[in-house]
Amino acid sequence: MEPDDFDKVPVDTTHTIEITDFVPSAQIDPIYYQKTYYLEPEKVGGKPFALLREVLKDSELVALAKVTLRQKEQLCTLRVYENSIAMETMLYADEIRSTGDLDIPGDVSIGEKELNMAKSLVEMLTGDFEPEKYHDNYREALLELIDRKAEGQEIKRPAPVAGKVTDLMEALRASIDAAKREKVSGGRVQRAEEAEAEPAPKPARRRRAG
Repeated sequence: MEPDDFDKVPVDTTHTIEITDFVPSAQIDPIYYQKTYYLEPEKVGGKPFALLREVLKDSELVALAKVTLRQKEQLCTLRVYENSIAMETMLYADEIRSTGDLDIPGDVSIGEKELNMAKSLVEMLTGDFEPEKYHDNYREALLELIDRKAEGQEIKRPAPVAGKVTDLMEALRASIDAAKREKVSGGRVQRAEEAEAEPAPKPARRRRAG
């Protein structure tokens, strides 16, 4: 979703926001977030709005608050976004499903060759986040079909494609080959090839949960 598509919430007597705490944003797991809004103050609230914006900017913290939306009290955060304040509604802790309820594999035997190949793929695809290069392909294809239908073209239903079980190693090899072809930087490709040749690459850095 583009920022311009975000809903706007006027900061007035019908949407009173009660700030309860200020915390580092890194301490909030993204799983808590629901939806993003822009805050828009009334004319009389312009100065308090600007004051809060500057405090958040200088402290590099986010504000935890409560707001009533659609007759429900919502937990939310307030953070600086460009020249405004973004409000992100959140789930409460008891609304988040425990991973203990999921049927997920425990200890799985992973071969060194599989692990090295997976790490090579990660290295090939590592780069800076560029949001503008990602598109909703389904939406674009749907709009194209709508335009063609409006022009009177006949739209045929595609024939179903039978599912195919793909070997993990072959899928990783194909992904690495495709990534190499798409990379412009020869230096990055060279490093990835050297990483494949090394019998014992350095283990990936682990992050602690919580």
